[in-house]
Amino acid sequence: MPHCLYHHRLSFSSQIVRLAAREMNIPLVLIELDIGPRLENYDPAYMAINPRGVVPTLVDNGAIVTDCIRIVRHLQRVTESSALVSPDNKAGEMDCFWIARQQSIPERELSYSVIRGPLGVMARRSLPIRKRRLKRLAVQNPGLSQFYQAKLEDVRDWARFLNEPQKQAAVAARTRKTLDQLECHLAKSDYVAGGARGLSDIVWTVLLARLELLGLGDWFMTDRHPAIRAYYDRARNSQPFAQADIYRRVPKSLLLTSMVQQHGRAAAEIAAAAALIGLCWN
Repeated sequence: MPHCLYHHRLSFSSQIVRLAAREMNIPLVLIELDIGPRLENYDPAYMAINPRGVVPTLVDNGAIVTDCIRIVRHLQRVTESSALVSPDNKAGEMDCFWIARQQSIPERELSYSVIRGPLGVMARRSLPIRKRRLKRLAVQNPGLSQFYQAKLEDVRDWARFLNEPQKQAAVAARTRKTLDQLECHLAKSDYVAGGARGLSDIVWTVLLARLELLGLGDWFMTDRHPAIRAYYDRARNSQPFAQADIYRRVPKSLLLTSMVQQHGRAAAEIAAAAALIGLCWN
């Protein structure tokens, strides 16, 4: 039976699952949800299987698994894959430690606090749209109302964060401190997990790619972090990285499509002009 993954191409957590699946040579049937302008992740049918209204979600032979780490562990178990499995207890503890360190970084908040240009404008303008959609869906779907209310509160917290520069600075500082600690660790080992590639290597590879996409490559691709830079160069030049579509840039086509859907063709033309003069990613 196929492993069906609801995902989005740019979703951070979706990329973790896709890269892990490629490393384990596990085929996935990918079902893409528009988590941008169309907000398909808020549709009642999807909220019924993932009450948090996020991607990814794995539907596997009747089992529904959410959260990227749980999904990868599920795939390891049901396929009995030996890839990304720690060779001993010490390596396993190290793997879990660094997974937890990465997962403690609020990637969504970090991303939204630093994006600029047309994409940043579009992202921030989406928050009131999200709130209105969630309020309406909560009324229209009373059986799912508690899930919609929880999601609405999550979006409110998200919006409040974007109005609190001190909290944004704290997240950035914590991320950079963790990168410094990772540098010390990788100076002694080729892999985050220790002697062999583990799931911690997957999550950190995807996070480094996300930082590059956000224009924060100078946080780790400098002479101050030679071990991370060498590690990331190996990872991004690997076949699984390319096959899993791990994004280091926002595709112009996706940006312009989203702009048309959310703000109309005129806004998309503005975004295209901005892209030409370097105001948004390509």
